[in-house]
Amino acid sequence: MADVFISYSHADRAFAVRLRTALADRDMSVFVDEEDIPPASRWASDLASAIEEASAFVFVISPDSVASVECRKELDHAAAVNKRLIPVNHRETAIAETPAALASHNFVPARGLFEDDFERSLSLLLSAIETDLDWVREHTAWGSKALEWDTHRRDRSFLLSGTELSAAERFLAASAGREPQPTQLQNNYVIASRQAATRRQRRLLSGVSLALVVAIGLGIVALIQRSAAVANQNKAVSGEYAARAENELGSDPETSMQMSLRGLAVRYTPPAEIALRDALPDVQVLRQVSAPDRPSMTSASFSPGGTQIVTVDADTARVWSVATGKPGVLLAEPGGAVLTSASFSPNGGEIATSSADGTARVWSASTGKLLATAGKAGQAGLVGLYAVAWSPTGKLILTASQDGLVTAWTPAGKLVGRLPDAGAAASTPYPDPVYGVQFSANGRDILAATQGGQAIVYALDARAPEYIGKNLGAVGEAVFNRQGNEIATADGDGTAKIWNTASGHLLATFGTVGGPVIRSVAFSPAGGELLTAGHAGLLEVWDIGSGHLLLSLSGHTGLVNTAEFDQDGGEIVSAGADGTARIWDALPREARTVVREPGASSMLSASFSPDGSLLATASVDGNVRVWRVASGKQVSDYSEPGGSASTVAFNSAGTELLVASGDKTARIVDARTGRELGEPIEAGKEFLLDASWSPDGREFVTADQDGTAKIYRADGTLLHQLPIPGRVFVYSAVFSPSGRDVLTADQAGQAQVWNAVTDTPVGAPIEDPGHVGLLTANYNRAGTEIVTSSTDGRAEVWDVATHARLAEVTAPGGVLISNATFSPSGVSIVTADDDGTARIWALPSGKQLTVLGSYGGWSMVSAVFNAKGNEVATVDEGGRAVVWSTQLVAPLGDLAGIAHSRVTVPLSAAQEQSLLAGGG
Repeated sequence: MADVFISYSHADRAFAVRLRTALADRDMSVFVDEEDIPPASRWASDLASAIEEASAFVFVISPDSVASVECRKELDHAAAVNKRLIPVNHRETAIAETPAALASHNFVPARGLFEDDFERSLSLLLSAIETDLDWVREHTAWGSKALEWDTHRRDRSFLLSGTELSAAERFLAASAGREPQPTQLQNNYVIASRQAATRRQRRLLSGVSLALVVAIGLGIVALIQRSAAVANQNKAVSGEYAARAENELGSDPETSMQMSLRGLAVRYTPPAEIALRDALPDVQVLRQVSAPDRPSMTSASFSPGGTQIVTVDADTARVWSVATGKPGVLLAEPGGAVLTSASFSPNGGEIATSSADGTARVWSASTGKLLATAGKAGQAGLVGLYAVAWSPTGKLILTASQDGLVTAWTPAGKLVGRLPDAGAAASTPYPDPVYGVQFSANGRDILAATQGGQAIVYALDARAPEYIGKNLGAVGEAVFNRQGNEIATADGDGTAKIWNTASGHLLATFGTVGGPVIRSVAFSPAGGELLTAGHAGLLEVWDIGSGHLLLSLSGHTGLVNTAEFDQDGGEIVSAGADGTARIWDALPREARTVVREPGASSMLSASFSPDGSLLATASVDGNVRVWRVASGKQVSDYSEPGGSASTVAFNSAGTELLVASGDKTARIVDARTGRELGEPIEAGKEFLLDASWSPDGREFVTADQDGTAKIYRADGTLLHQLPIPGRVFVYSAVFSPSGRDVLTADQAGQAQVWNAVTDTPVGAPIEDPGHVGLLTANYNRAGTEIVTSSTDGRAEVWDVATHARLAEVTAPGGVLISNATFSPSGVSIVTADDDGTARIWALPSGKQLTVLGSYGGWSMVSAVFNAKGNEVATVDEGGRAVVWSTQLVAPLGDLAGIAHSRVTVPLSAAQEQSLLAGGG
């Protein structure tokens, strides 16, 4: 029985062999059809058996494999027996060409291609294979027995009985929310086994007396009464779990998620489902590690390749695998002195630690062997080291001292020199403890953070020290950005600040004076984001250019001591006083692709190509760009001469873009090249607010700030002007799916259907007297319903024929809803909200299914589904477009499976009882 079956096109053989070798090196048994089928064997039969006996089915995605008949046969058989399917993204392939059996699964990697970062992708693949591995193996074992029974024409002699049957029934009972789900054949096999066992039992009990039958009848009545009481009790218990789950949501989403799962396990209740749906979008932690009996983690740092972390707790440092969370080597401080920090060398081969006894040590990262010691315990000027840092070349180590010294050493422990005034303010001779120290990326400068409230830059070319800031409170940390031209400080006044390195001028402030103290700061590798962490137990990622909050990560209880990005900015590691180190996704888990408008110009519109492989965005500065959804790479760009592009839309063929602009024109642009096709069309008197194609791409309609909507042929010939009464802004105009009608939404709060040929209204307008104005109106795919969004924070669904209101949703706080659109199936809508989120709602109930984005972020301007409904694209005022997975919109059973896969540390019975009792 193999752990993994690899399905691939022979055009991808080299990659498949490399993948097999890498998995085998990590103790995985791998089946590859070309190598592992014995000569002269019955190929189809052996291949099917290999798939059935494997724990996981890995499909190597490429244009060749998705077109391969043999690969499709393998995939179909794996899906038929409910194998765990793991799509590996090897070569860029159009989403529309990807088999449906794979499209609903998370790709490895989720963004980009596997070989963009082979080691990191391999770690993700191993994690996917090993998730709930015991369950997968049990699934495979019962599947093999069921197939054997089926192969032998369902001979009764192959049925289960006794303890084996009981074990199989427990397997089925535990399947809720687990992946892969039991197959229908497995269910039939266990049911047939139970029926056979029951028949045997009935034969044995055929002589039971009438008195016993009466007794059983009375017992059934009692059982029904007891069941009703138990049901009511379970409902109350489930509600209590749900209430505690919501209570934990703000501080620990993972605990909230687990409490809601416990509630659902007791009994389904709507509050328990709501609690689970509320918690899941906030569960961002990928891995959590903790050392037994260690109350606090004071430091955590990535290895250069991002595959390991090193943590510090009391007198030990530990190396952990990022992929599995398993511990590696242990570094124990001789004499039991307290360690304060640990850091990998630039090549990842060594680890340097600093100690409270005044020594720094260098260790082998692979064996844990002590290689060198710098300083002597108790030596004057070295007592109490707070931090250690490597030079970019790895030839020097810096230590930061309680006595105000920054000292340089060789990795062999030889003293190189000291900065004796590092802990002294410019105006005072008294030494000040140095909490943090760092080299610049080019190795030319040293940065020290002092308790006295300053960051000090020392140039190694004899320039005078630069003193940054005054009276900031104790600076817990100071760091350079990668370019070295900016410094971030974690200040004792509740803020983090960014400074210009050369001038010392303050550039930006994050947080609130008097708020929770920030202990740690880190620049993202690209330099556009700042990570802060501290006393509130939160990690927060900020956009440096705008000051907006991008992401909040909660889960630590109490102080977060350190936090940093990995080298590519995709993950974050943090260490907390709660005794845990946590690895987080630096983007929300559902974010598949993120692209940014250069210069952070506000984006106004987004449109998927019909096959979902491309995304077009339009920005307020007039840039229209086309991006590949899979990789985030730009395909083309077009600069609107009018200086603003309000909307962009693909035609039905996906080859052309319709752009509405601020210079009163509509333009048609080649989607692949960004070249303008034909002459601009003078479509309005003022600012064009919307433009959209007819379904066949032969016509388009525009909406104008001057109160008009016009229909044009694709060549720019004006066909009709709709007689909209009053001079009101027409915010949106779209064709019906049939192309016969046009729907407009305007400032007066009316949505009106118009005949696209006669220019006459079709029925009365749809309006709500309470609405100040409608910002958008859109059809469902069938053309039978309309969804409107309004300035008062409501989105409403209407029946086109009767004007009956079918559903209504309200954004929390009544914030403005910029737009609302239907999913392709019409069973849900997505809204873009002014509070920085997009929300997906179920119809007709109006139940919120999930939230995309972060509260307090940039205002969401637009949100649209792709043609499959498995992704949503949002654009915001900060110039970001994000493509999100809609997996959290799934039915509750699927959602529970996702939740189980995101548990990093299961709640203990004691923790559960404490929470139910109102404790922490």
